[in-house]
Amino acid sequence: MSTAKIFYFTLQDEQTKEEKLDWFERTRFEDIPFDHITPDQKANWINLTDNDFDSLVPLLSKEVKLKRSQKAIFKFFTLGIKTDRDAWVYDYSGIALAKKVNYMIQAFEAVRQGEDVRNLDIKWDRNLDRYIKKGIKKEFSEGLIQDSIYRPFVKSKIYYDLHFNKETHQIPSVFSRKINESLMICFTDAGSQKKFMTIAIRNIPDFHLVGAAASAQCLPLYRYDENGNCIDNITDWALEQFRQHYQPSPPQPSSPAGEEGAEIGIAETGKIGAVHLPSPAGEGLGERAIANPLESIDPLVYLSGARRNIPEALLQRARALRQQQTPAEKILWECLRANRLNNAKFRRQHNIGPYIADFYCSAAKLVIELDGEIHQTQKDRDGDRNTWMQANGLTVLRFQNADITENLEQVLTTISVYLPSPPQPSSPMGEQGAGKGSDLPSPAGEGLGVRAITKLDIFHYTYAVLHHPAYRTKYELN
Repeated sequence: MSTAKIFYFTLQDEQTKEEKLDWFERTRFEDIPFDHITPDQKANWINLTDNDFDSLVPLLSKEVKLKRSQKAIFKFFTLGIKTDRDAWVYDYSGIALAKKVNYMIQAFEAVRQGEDVRNLDIKWDRNLDRYIKKGIKKEFSEGLIQDSIYRPFVKSKIYYDLHFNKETHQIPSVFSRKINESLMICFTDAGSQKKFMTIAIRNIPDFHLVGAAASAQCLPLYRYDENGNCIDNITDWALEQFRQHYQPSPPQPSSPAGEEGAEIGIAETGKIGAVHLPSPAGEGLGERAIANPLESIDPLVYLSGARRNIPEALLQRARALRQQQTPAEKILWECLRANRLNNAKFRRQHNIGPYIADFYCSAAKLVIELDGEIHQTQKDRDGDRNTWMQANGLTVLRFQNADITENLEQVLTTISVYLPSPPQPSSPMGEQGAGKGSDLPSPAGEGLGVRAITKLDIFHYTYAVLHHPAYRTKYELN
């Protein structure tokens, strides 16, 4: 079959049977304008697709559900509840539902105790027969009446009892008597007769949530173990994929200086647009201030400043490290670059004496180091490095990579403590009103639009993508 070729031709659907037969009678086989078709990767040759659906991040996977893999966004998925007796266990009124369920339980108990007078009243099935044989006794419990989503945007009450709900699937891992709200995404399952749709809910979903002749696949944000402990349902693998692809990018403050401080767009008149650049003292009067030749020079300029002498090998190593940043370094750099934190200028992979600092702020004489697993084996070396830098007047802050990915806001807050305070904007109330009722953005974290991506972000992102028309088109074609 590897050498087989497919040639395809079709007449127009609008043609009648007689017109098609007439065409075949008049047309020789060798004159039929066949198209040579190459099947796609799934061996489809009629409904060919040409999109990147297969390259998208997997939403769910049976391998992941069975804990054989991590390569999907969600670990766990389930269908909704299939009761097979909706008329008895659903109702818009909790009071009406309680009356129906009480009657149903009385009928069940009557049969269990040997009476066989109302066995058809409650839509009897073999599951109830099995419960009778096991001697399971039923009593009404008002706590089992919970909110559910019966159809899209149609809320109803359900009697959430595992014996009277025929197929609960994995819903008990998401909802229980104590946990009656849990955020989840539901969408049309493959093979359903209804068109693809999606909805986000907080209550127990029905099997036919998306409509009759269709089942709903459900993706909860959390699930719970037997002891009620909350378990994340989004994989760590997915979190890493999203953080690597979407690094936080806080808004860049407008500044006449670029990332490296170079002045841009400066006209010969010394202006940027209509804004005058500040001039050195006296220059505006045709004079220039004279520097004091005896003024002391900070010895750090020879270690970390412009006058430092960097060996070529160390310089090349710093350049290579800038191209090979770890995910944690990329995240932090996005928060520090271009004077984004307290208007302080940072450099990355900066040469200081015989060392290369991950991040360095000259104005604050501050070194920031990010430690991965390898640093657990070189604590003495890191200690010597810290001692040398501190002896030369530098402050060293060390963070674990996990601190950046899991607690970025606190890291930025800690760093900002060691930075010079940025100039405060004048209060619209004047000096007397300064500091009263002002809502100035925090120097770190959400005030700058900076925080690490969370699993809740991924949940909302997934819901948005499932709603997008482009995704729906790809889904239906595949």
